[in-house]
Amino acid sequence: MMGTCTFTVPVGSMQFIKFDSYSRKITLFTSIFGYIGVLFAAFIVKSMDVSMLQWLVAAVLIYSAITMIHNLKKASKVADA
Repeated sequence: MMGTCTFTVPVGSMQFIKFDSYSRKITLFTSIFGYIGVLFAAFIVKSMDVSMLQWLVAAVLIYSAITMIHNLKKASKVADA
């Protein structure tokens, strides 16, 4: 699958650029914060204790679950109204 993506992404991205159907701002922000994330992982996360990293991942998962449940309840209230 990775090999297929390697060959199809450049062809598909040329069409997005040709038809100007992508957001340049989003592309710029994704590129900048991607580099920042890699540097953060290389210097901070790499030096963390495994136990601390497990707690951090658990906290992110719990936060994500609570946020999704909250948004689902909010969407169901809007649909009922």
